[in-house]
Amino acid sequence: MDEDKLAEIKNRINIVDLISSYVALIKGGKNYKGLCPFHNEKTPSFIVSPELQIFKCFGCQEGGDAFSFIQKIEGMDFPSSVKYLADKAGVKIEFTGRPEQKERKDVIFELNHLASEYYHYILTKHKLGVKALEYFKKKRFLTDATIKAFKLGYSPNSWRSLCGFLISKGYRIDDIAAAGLAQMSEGAKNYYDRFRGRVIFPFINNSGNVIGFSGRTLSDGEEPKYINTPETEAFHKGNVLFGLEKAKVAVRREKLAIVVEGHMDVISAHQGGFDNVVGTGGTSLTLEQLKLLKRLAGDVAFCFDTDLAGLFASGRAIELGESLNINVKVVVIPKPYKDLDECIRDNPKKLREAINDSKSVYDFYFLSAFERFSPNDPLDKKRIAETLAPVISSIRNPVLKEHYVKRLAGDLGVSEESVYSMLTSLGGGSSVTVTTLSKPLQGVSLQEYALSLLLKSPLDIASSSLYKLGQRDFTNTSLERIFVELKDHIIGRKKKFEIKYFCAKIAKVDEELSKEIQALYLKDIKESIFEDAERLKNELNLVLRRIKLETAKDELKILGGKIKEAEAKNDTAEVKRLTEEFKEISERLI
Repeated sequence: MDEDKLAEIKNRINIVDLISSYVALIKGGKNYKGLCPFHNEKTPSFIVSPELQIFKCFGCQEGGDAFSFIQKIEGMDFPSSVKYLADKAGVKIEFTGRPEQKERKDVIFELNHLASEYYHYILTKHKLGVKALEYFKKKRFLTDATIKAFKLGYSPNSWRSLCGFLISKGYRIDDIAAAGLAQMSEGAKNYYDRFRGRVIFPFINNSGNVIGFSGRTLSDGEEPKYINTPETEAFHKGNVLFGLEKAKVAVRREKLAIVVEGHMDVISAHQGGFDNVVGTGGTSLTLEQLKLLKRLAGDVAFCFDTDLAGLFASGRAIELGESLNINVKVVVIPKPYKDLDECIRDNPKKLREAINDSKSVYDFYFLSAFERFSPNDPLDKKRIAETLAPVISSIRNPVLKEHYVKRLAGDLGVSEESVYSMLTSLGGGSSVTVTTLSKPLQGVSLQEYALSLLLKSPLDIASSSLYKLGQRDFTNTSLERIFVELKDHIIGRKKKFEIKYFCAKIAKVDEELSKEIQALYLKDIKESIFEDAERLKNELNLVLRRIKLETAKDELKILGGKIKEAEAKNDTAEVKRLTEEFKEISERLI
């Protein structure tokens, strides 16, 4: 790369403006300071110098120029950071010998841009998009300006309309498939459009590139309701938040990010003037998504649906937020509204009040428990206590713990000693520190973590814990097989469990599965968890319960959809049956 070109890029880029798009900076003398985006801190030690055009964190020692910052914050290599900043600065550059992967990623961006323009044209200008446009305008009450701002679109219900369009522009079908816009039919080896007959929501990164899409069906009862771009070189669903490119300025200004689940919640919020709202894209929140928000906001408020599945989603999101030392709040959707979209359309003032009255983490847990169960019913009183005891036991601050012990005792009309007795049985009494899932292993799912714990646990603890899970709790086929094999091997066993013999036994049947077991066993779990049997039991109880909640959430979402369909058909008998099943699953979690 020409040194003169690098200097030209640096001269055109103001490092303060660049870093301000990621970090909230405050001027202090000649420099600017803020919370470091590269490590957890509460007191700002991250300094940016407009004079020297460099940054330096005196906490974690990260530092450098604009190129260094982009490499670190975006996970890019040097050539990619140069291209990224050159595009921002309007400087034309040429690389020699760039790897194929980089070329493919650029082609994917081009294809996604063209696809977005195509879908938007079909929605707004073509007769094929009339029904979809009616859906957005009359059912979702979106304005033309909102539809344009979010580049909403419609994919025609045909097999090769987009493929044909992109091929006519000179693109190869293998590149179109690599972008996730086409897929191959089984047997016939023909490519066809991935998105057909669906309204389209583009995902856009902070650079303004369209990186992927989500498509929603317009047909009642069609499954899946949503399909998304698969993992590509440009799109990693767990690393992107829907609407963040539009929300980041407001998030920094308000020092608050409001996180919702659905695309329409985000779009309705922005149309209603709530510009600091972002969405998880309809999937479970990830640590990477929260890290994106931590760079921009001091506080994060979760605002999920008011049904039980939504409450579970909030609970999981809260635990992840706590693990990053984010100041976590919960916005409780006011009754009778089911979600943010519904509330905004009918009474935006109520939503503003709910945001201003957002609950602390522990107040939210109390609210959800007392809404699900009645403190006047003896059995429900027991359920409330069993729900909240693990929450209180996870509180490390003794003053805060005592506050919530007193509150639970008062709300239930029982003695504080009774509450402390429950905490002690969990390993969370006044003098015991409880193991929580406060720092999940990066890139490790709950199911992997549970199996890793079980593989390292003493025989008696593993045996008693395995009964708490079933095959349906595993969404990954390999992990399900490992669970089944481990359960068959351990249950009823009297001799000491040794991992090398277990792996050797599996290797005789399936060598690849044996390697996966070895990888799980090697996961870097804190050794201190295994030093205390009670602490290990508590950790297993927490992770197994979390897995059961995830299973229940999936089941409840499916049931919720079936209930809506039955209500639409006025099938009261079916609504009653499904509602009872919904209630049964909910109660089974306690």
